[in-house]
Amino acid sequence: VVSHEEITKKVERDGSLRNQILDIQYLYFIKTIQITTQKISGFIEGINKDNQCFEKRRAAEFEQMTAHYFVNYIKHLYEQLGKNNVNKNTQHQIIVQTLHFVGNYILDILLKNEQYITCGKGLQLKFFFNNIEMEMSDIKILDPYRKDIQNAVEISSLFVLDYSNKNVSYEDMKLMFPHLSGCVMYALLSKFKPD
Repeated sequence: VVSHEEITKKVERDGSLRNQILDIQYLYFIKTIQITTQKISGFIEGINKDNQCFEKRRAAEFEQMTAHYFVNYIKHLYEQLGKNNVNKNTQHQIIVQTLHFVGNYILDILLKNEQYITCGKGLQLKFFFNNIEMEMSDIKILDPYRKDIQNAVEISSLFVLDYSNKNVSYEDMKLMFPHLSGCVMYALLSKFKPD
């Protein structure tokens, strides 16, 4: 993610030590993101495929345990990057990319599996992401990163709104869900099934 303050500059590879270090740092960054997302994706898939929330098992124990594991994993990753003297900017980018991956991965799973786009699944995901937010707020180093998981929180919140009110406008939706584009909201709501 490139912020508006950062400027993209053309880099010519001349084989210098500096460029070799930049290449190694880039490969480290990519590999870390790949490993992290692989570890997390199994739990996210488990949450999506599990439709027993609040039904056949004790209330939301799977969501609580998964959220706890997820937050502890992100904390461990952050600490390991710090212990290995990874540049603070790179450390920040890895955490941000991982959290953005979660929101995009949830969106991808939902759009590929229309049967999950229900109010019940929305409640389950909302509970899961609220637990993540709550645990992240309790950990000082992760609290600033809560904003980076808002797209996932808003996706789950989208399914639990009361849609009986026909006077909800697009502007109202953008105020309620500032991290979701109109295209994403339409794609999800056009497949929404009340349960």
